[in-house]
Amino acid sequence: MQLCKIYEIIDNTTNMAAGDTSSGRPSWETFVQCANSICDVFKVSSFYENQLRALYNFICGEDVFVNLPTGYGKSLIYQMAPLVHSWMHKNISQFCWKKDPILLIISPSTTLMQDQVNMLTSLGLKAAFVTSDQQPNITKEIEAGKFMFVFISPESTLESFRYIFESDMYKTNLIGIAVDEVHCVAQWGTSNNNKKKSAFRSWYSRLNEIRSMVNDLPFIALTATATEQTKQKIFDILEFETPVQICECPNKANIRYSAQKIDNSEPIIENFKSVINELIKKGKDSTRRIIYCQTVKQCSHLFRMFELELESHLCYGEVAPCNRLVEMMHSGSPSTVKSHVLDQFGDSAKHLRILIATIAYGMGLDCKGVTQVIHFCPSQKIESYMQESGRCRRKGEQSDALLL
Repeated sequence: MQLCKIYEIIDNTTNMAAGDTSSGRPSWETFVQCANSICDVFKVSSFYENQLRALYNFICGEDVFVNLPTGYGKSLIYQMAPLVHSWMHKNISQFCWKKDPILLIISPSTTLMQDQVNMLTSLGLKAAFVTSDQQPNITKEIEAGKFMFVFISPESTLESFRYIFESDMYKTNLIGIAVDEVHCVAQWGTSNNNKKKSAFRSWYSRLNEIRSMVNDLPFIALTATATEQTKQKIFDILEFETPVQICECPNKANIRYSAQKIDNSEPIIENFKSVINELIKKGKDSTRRIIYCQTVKQCSHLFRMFELELESHLCYGEVAPCNRLVEMMHSGSPSTVKSHVLDQFGDSAKHLRILIATIAYGMGLDCKGVTQVIHFCPSQKIESYMQESGRCRRKGEQSDALLL
């Protein structure tokens, strides 16, 4: 199934080979040498060309719009930026590059921030996220510029943490702004011309205010799903005039898409009998799946059905919530449950096999070993469907997306 048109790289960069020593712009060869030297930090052997092109333009001061498929490694682009600055400061110029760079990442959910911080911390990099209930000592360290990566919501950026842009530490060391899952700017920051309905998260529509607080620092905006209309809204809100655009078709050839009509004359659970029977038979060796629901109520009801059907087979080993083979996650789930799900789905060898979730588990999260995504009713937007179905087999192995 083709879900896209073909995209091309729109690159405004000139004279990449020669570089520009007066502005601090490195040659392409020097930049590639730098990128190769930091591969080991992220435990990868090499980077994709589009990752490098996006990163090169960003560290050279250009606004960059990135639209690459789910699982491509978009986060790696901005995660490399501070390390490039440090390498350039040490090896090229102490005047044009930051010794202690700080990158601010606008992120849509605390769950995603936590997942990214955990990953970066595991690599030995200093990262933290800003929330209203963050530990006071962590907040003080963020203010003092102790973290290379600072994840933050639009609301905190423009309200409770706005003052940070006035600090000497951030004026000196901030290298740019990354807006992760930037399609949220259009989907949540605007009301879609419905005058009777306000925007879900109106602060997204005010991210352009950051421009006046960071002078000429570049923005990099990243997403896996943006239609032409969504892209134009993003450009308008972020005040992108002539950004470098790094884009590819969002279609993933390794995912088989299929649809199945629900028989309303039968109980809902009948549509999941094969999944339940596999769990009973194989336990933790059964297929790892995500079942997406459109509402919290739907999610809770379906989870309860699985509980009743599985009975003693619900848990792996001792009967305890942490040993469940099936778990649910939505916006109202306790933080302990969210952390448990992130930990379990971050390792394909762990026992959690079925996650029944709303969009609370979605954008950008690192999930391993998922071979099937089932949608219990369609997503509200095609962009949402692409994001959610893209949770399976993010490394390119064959997988399935089933729409009920």
